[in-house]
Amino acid sequence: MIARYAGGAVAAAPLLLFAFSDSAPPGLTGAPGDSGTCTQCHGGAVNSGGGALAIEAADYLPGQSQTVRVRISDPNQMRWGFSLSARRKSDPMRQAGSFTAGRFTVVETISGIQYASHFPAQQTARGAGFVYELTWTAPDDSSGVVFYASGNAANGNGATSGDNIYAAVKEVAALAPSSRPSVSTGGVVSALAFGGRRSFSSGSWIEIFGANFSQPAAVLINNREAFLGVVTPGQINAQVPEDASSGPVQVVVRSGDRSSEAVTVFKETESPGLLAPAIAPFRVGNRQYLAAVYPPGTEGCPAGQVCFAGNFAGVASRMARPGDRLIVYGIGFGAVAVDGAAPSRYVGVAPGVLNRLVKPVVFRFGQVEARLEYAGLAPQAIGLYQFNLIVPRIPEGAVQLNVTLDGSPIGQTLFLDIAN
Repeated sequence: MIARYAGGAVAAAPLLLFAFSDSAPPGLTGAPGDSGTCTQCHGGAVNSGGGALAIEAADYLPGQSQTVRVRISDPNQMRWGFSLSARRKSDPMRQAGSFTAGRFTVVETISGIQYASHFPAQQTARGAGFVYELTWTAPDDSSGVVFYASGNAANGNGATSGDNIYAAVKEVAALAPSSRPSVSTGGVVSALAFGGRRSFSSGSWIEIFGANFSQPAAVLINNREAFLGVVTPGQINAQVPEDASSGPVQVVVRSGDRSSEAVTVFKETESPGLLAPAIAPFRVGNRQYLAAVYPPGTEGCPAGQVCFAGNFAGVASRMARPGDRLIVYGIGFGAVAVDGAAPSRYVGVAPGVLNRLVKPVVFRFGQVEARLEYAGLAPQAIGLYQFNLIVPRIPEGAVQLNVTLDGSPIGQTLFLDIAN
C-alpha cells in the first residue's frame, strides 16, 4: 500500500506533461533494497554529467526535527527532480525517522519505507539548479542514519533522453542530549533571504548555524539576550538586541545549562538588506532579482495570492510597469521614529503603528529615483522594514536597482524586469 502526503499548495498546471514531473517513482534512491537510481528510467552513467547532487542534513538529537535539503545542479540543464530516503545505519533496510513534505515535495510510503520526491519537478533558467527542502524528524535510534538520494537534471524535452543522473549518500550521527552547543565557523550571518551579510546591526534578524541547539535556548550578543524566532538542532533565527555598541562583538548560544564557545562577529550601526532569496525563481544565472510584491487587488494579479513583480516561473507574478505600486521588505535599516516617541528598532515586538525611518533611503531604477510613499518598520511584523514605492517612468527591460541608506549603497546588486 502506498500513502502520499504533499506539502504546500500545488496548482494544476501543464508541468505534469513531462515524464515523472509529478513525482519520482519510489524505490530509486540507491539505498539497500531499492531497485537502483533514476538511471532505471533515464539511462546513462551516474554522476557523469558535470553537475552534482548534495544532501544537506545535520547530526541529530533523537526525536527532534530539522530541515533537510537536496541540492541539485548542472550547468547545462533546466528541470530538476529527486528521490530521497533515510535508513538506520544499524539496519539499512529499515526506515530512519520520518519525513514531512515541504513546498514542491511529496512523501510516499511503500512497504514501511518513506520516499521523499519533487512534486512537481521545478523548472528554472538553464544552469540555475534547485534546492528542495523538507522536514525530517529523527528516530529514537542513536546508532546513526544514512540518507540516500538520486536526482535528475533534465533538459526539459518531455522525454527521458538527454538527462543527467546524480546520486549522493549522507551519514549523520546521533548527538547526546547533553552535548555542548557549537557555532560553525562563519555560521553567524544576517538573514540569508536578505543578502546574508557577515555583519549585523541592532534590530536585525540573523541566522546562526551550528550543532546541538535545543530548547530551552538563548542567544547572547554582547552579553545581551536576543529575541528568538526559529530554534532547530542546527539553526537559530534571532533578532539582535538593542545596543549602541559597534565593532567586534561576541555571540554565545546556550542550550539548557550548556553554552557554546563565544564567536566574534562585526556589528554595525546599520546593516541593510532587501528581500531577494538567492534561489530560483529569484536567482537566474548570475543575476539576483528583488522579491518585490504588489499590494492586494493589483490588476493582473491572482486574487488571494502573493503576487511578485517580474516574470517568475512557479509563483504568481506580473511584469512591473511604470506607475505600479510595489512593496519591498528589508532588515537592518536602523532606527525609526513615531511622533512623540524616541527613535527605536522595536526589538521583540511589532510597532503596531506607522513610523518613519530616521535615516533617508533612496531607491533608484538605474539612475531614475522612485517615489517612496512609506519607509519604516512594517507595523504588524517584528524587525521587518517595509518600503512602498512607485515604479518611475523608465525604458523596459532588466533594470538594476541602486539603493542607498543615508547616501551609502546597501551592498546588494539587484534587478527588476520592467515592461511598458
